[in-house]
Formats: sequence, structure tokens, C-alpha cells
Amino acid sequence: MADIQPLRALHYDTALAGLLADVTAPPYDVIDPSQRKTLLQRSPFNVVAVDLPKGDPDPYAAAGQLWDGWQLQGAIVRDPEPALWPHTQTYTDPDGLLYLINRYYNPATGQFLSVDPDVATTGEPYGYAGGNPVDNADPDGLMFAFETSSGAIMTCWHPS
Repeated sequence: MADIQPLRALHYDTALAGLLADVTAPPYDVIDPSQRKTLLQRSPFNVVAVDLPKGDPDPYAAAGQLWDGWQLQGAIVRDPEPALWPHTQTYTDPDGLLYLINRYYNPATGQFLSVDPDVATTGEPYGYAGGNPVDNADPDGLMFAFETSSGAIMTCWHPS
């Protein structure tokens, strides 16, 4: 049985960060350098800056510092009370395949079409995290860089 707990989510404060359309981005692994530049021109708080970080010598440390700075500036805020936040994220390509974070899935056959990028850890080339994506998923590799995953940031928002 799943143990579902409410959390104090981090999300954009649109009063400071601006429109969500200006701070959200496609999945990091489909963004080319030109698109990254365009996204950052929309807003200095565009999530692409932490999802697809730049910086020497360690881009992930730079992403962590940027993330912390956004919180200090108030562009990213934490909910005052714990709440439940349902989250799904998919993209349907022109061929009808679903793009789930960083893998293609064919809904007609119920099969992943690409190998799990973390197969060395999961041991399951076409499964997903041992059937437990809650405990075994860090698709953008940033979890350890700044102790959170920014991949869900575009959905962790509500208008109140």
C-alpha cells in the first residue's frame, strides 16, 4: 500500500516570477542550445536554467546556487501548509507516441520503446524503476545536486 504524504511544495510566485508560460520549458533532453537561449530570454527564472544548467567547473552546483537564489529572491516559494499535489507529465508526438519524461511509450501496445536511461541502476531496460517510480526516479539527475527535482516545477503551482 502506498504511503501518500502531503508536502509543502516549492512553486513559482507569479507575482515576482511572471507568467508560467515564461518560466516553464519542455523536457531538458529535447532542448537544443538555440531553444535554451530563447527560453532564458523569456524570463531569468525559466526552469531551463536549472534543468539544463551551464557553469564551470560544475554546472549542477551552479544550478543549485541559482535555485537557492530564486528562493531567496522570492521567485520560488514554499507552501505554508502541507498539501497533496497530483502530477502527471506527457507529450504526444506526431506519431501518437507518448513521451514520458525521457522515454517513449506506445499506448497501443503498452510498451516502452526506448531503454531506461538508468538501466544500470534499475536493471530493467524497458521497465520503470522496479515498478516503483516514487522511490527510484531521478530523471534529470539533479536530485543530488540540490536535494529536489525541478522536473515537476511546472505543475507545482496554484492560483491562490
